[in-house]
Amino acid sequence: MSLYQRYLNKNQGKTFPIYAYSPPPEGKWWIDDQIFTTEDFRTVERYQEYKECGFNVLFMQRTAAYNGEDWSTCETKAAMEKAVKAGLDKIIIVDERIFALSTETNGLIGEGKKFATEQDLDDFIRDCIKDYKHQEGFYGVQLMDEPFHPRIKAVGQVFKAVRRVDSSIFVHCNLNPMIIPHFLYQICPPGMNMIDCYEKYLTMFLEESGSDYIMMDIYPFYKTPEKANISKYYFAGLECVARVCKKYGKEMHIVMQSFGMNVRNKPYHLLPNEQRMQYQKNVLISFGVKEFAYFTYWTKQANNSKGEMFPDGKAMMNRQGERTPVWYYVQKINEELNELAPLLSQFEYKTNAYFVTPPLHSNPTYLEMVRGGELSQVTSGKTDRDVVLVSELYDKKKRQYMHCVVNVADPKRYAKWHKKKKQLTTLCYAEKYNVADVYKNEKWKTVVLKDGKLELLLSPGEGAIVLPYRR
Repeated sequence: MSLYQRYLNKNQGKTFPIYAYSPPPEGKWWIDDQIFTTEDFRTVERYQEYKECGFNVLFMQRTAAYNGEDWSTCETKAAMEKAVKAGLDKIIIVDERIFALSTETNGLIGEGKKFATEQDLDDFIRDCIKDYKHQEGFYGVQLMDEPFHPRIKAVGQVFKAVRRVDSSIFVHCNLNPMIIPHFLYQICPPGMNMIDCYEKYLTMFLEESGSDYIMMDIYPFYKTPEKANISKYYFAGLECVARVCKKYGKEMHIVMQSFGMNVRNKPYHLLPNEQRMQYQKNVLISFGVKEFAYFTYWTKQANNSKGEMFPDGKAMMNRQGERTPVWYYVQKINEELNELAPLLSQFEYKTNAYFVTPPLHSNPTYLEMVRGGELSQVTSGKTDRDVVLVSELYDKKKRQYMHCVVNVADPKRYAKWHKKKKQLTTLCYAEKYNVADVYKNEKWKTVVLKDGKLELLLSPGEGAIVLPYRR
């Protein structure tokens, strides 16, 4: 039996948590203060459709927020019951009272603060959750999204309080990505670079919260003066989070881009096509991500005429409740993630390297800040065009290495220069390996490593998983 088959057989039933922002909404969307109404999509059928897309966690957000009203008749309870009937048994809600605490600056406990003691905060949390903690399907509560560093102390105190009151409750907190230099430099002394600043921000969160994960959203595909490009912070940010997670033994959770957005009436974020969705999935597998989310499922409700505007249909579902092509791309990815989960869940990120061959027609400014590392089981590597990412992961229990290989050239620019030519990547393994199980295009193949050499042909965004071993 091949190595990959042993992994898949032994860990059957293992899945990844997968969910999406902007779930079926409550029947309205808005631009500034102007509200537009639609039908209420918080129905059993719509939650079943969400589940059919491959989501096993319902991230409710404010589509049915709770604020301490009579639980027996509130919208939160009604929506949860419909979701459970649809087969969703893990639901994250917004309790506005708990959420509000996470928006406070400089902490919640002490003289002149909201709570005199830690016990007072615990009692408040206990009172908040008493009505819904036994509700079927309840899984967790959401804290403030993307808190800046002055709020990290309050976020951490709420995080710990919820865990003290009931350790089974999942506490959801999505941190800032590494895209806002001025906010990062505020927490670091002069002379520190942006990556070091971001690492300090992540470490602050872990120290204050005691969280067992780090979560961030980062959206790689932009509309730029060069027509299309990948965010220059994308890989550097992923590297930094992966490195911190490795150092402290935490899980890495990531939100993928599944939307299009305009800023001040000009295209900004690009709606990913299938190739770009696959690109993201393959990159995140490479960094050992253990929870996957998407922004967004439904076309986002909140719009600002002077800022973020979400054109209808630039998400998995349009405002009329019709599926867009992205829905089907994501369904396919979610199915694949859970088919691979029995294998991928056993491996932890070690390091990553980039192999580059000029001329770099894909204009990879997104490589300028990356640090990379040294692969311990690959003696040499090269690619014949542009750039390839090779990451190394390890199953400590079985002492087994895994490598993920992704053509990370900008798909649009790559196609302009190379047409349909595939990138040839060659990896040379240490002498102790003579065979490898290779996963590519949703199929496994066992390959003999002659003189330790493995060759892979990859289109932009395409990836391969390699399990080297001796037979």
